[in-house]
Amino acid sequence: MDLYNPEKMPRAWRGDSWDDRFAIKFNSTPDPGIWAGNITWDELKISRQAYYASVTYVDEWIGMVYDMLEMRGLLKNTLIIFTADHGDMLGDHYHYRKGYPYEGSAHVPFIVRWPDNGLPPEQGGPVAVDRGMTSEKVVELRDIFPTFAEASGHSLSAAGKEVDGASVLALLRAGGDTREVAWREWIDMEHDICYNVTNHWNSLTDGKMKYIFNAYSATEQLFDLTADPQEYHDISLSPDYAHELAAWRNRLVDQFTAEGRGVLWVQDGKLMQRVKGQLYSPNYPKHDVIANASMTDSADASIAFP
Repeated sequence: MDLYNPEKMPRAWRGDSWDDRFAIKFNSTPDPGIWAGNITWDELKISRQAYYASVTYVDEWIGMVYDMLEMRGLLKNTLIIFTADHGDMLGDHYHYRKGYPYEGSAHVPFIVRWPDNGLPPEQGGPVAVDRGMTSEKVVELRDIFPTFAEASGHSLSAAGKEVDGASVLALLRAGGDTREVAWREWIDMEHDICYNVTNHWNSLTDGKMKYIFNAYSATEQLFDLTADPQEYHDISLSPDYAHELAAWRNRLVDQFTAEGRGVLWVQDGKLMQRVKGQLYSPNYPKHDVIANASMTDSADASIAFP
């Protein structure tokens, strides 16, 4: 921790007013501690200092693993992906911990380093991008499995296997121009009740705009991540963005309808208020409502090629 001066820690992001309701301390039950609230700067700066130190510790060990791969000559045929299942709000918008649709929690790194020898055709090659490039295509954690499957020479589509994610090797093959790559336009994120019954949401983002539906209150938020990456301004109530808001809302309605989630999720083209926990997945038993169900993490990522 001595590497970081707590007095020089960046201040937490605060919205123009949309996050004021979270300034009241909310205790999570039955777990100790708060998930939202306005704590003192003396408390927050130490928390941020400790988080920076933790990330540095992880970084050091990643470097050790990398050095060992290099020393043994394994980098020439090793595909590396660095990512995380979530971030931490660290007091941004009065939130702490994970489990939220906001950038500090949901936006994670997705860094790909391909082998020094590239990737042979049967393993998704050749690579056509330069190291250090960043793609604007939106990726997610579900892309990891199909990426490694393709890199190891196994085509899931050829084997008739359906998976939710997609191999990011398509982006490596496309080079600097990924406009012709058949890729998703946006990703969906969702979280069942976590910490408090009010923290229960669905979200869509293409990395440029983010739409959030708060299930407990049936309220919406919209953020322009290009102009406002810190999410200072919720523009969902702005007349200038009424068309944009409706477009994103309809995308979520269409998704719920296509997935057959039923009238508890969408009815007559309208997103429904959900005050109880509800898990939706073909991997869960088919129950209409599961109250206070366990949380399911989702995350969106920006992909980089070091």
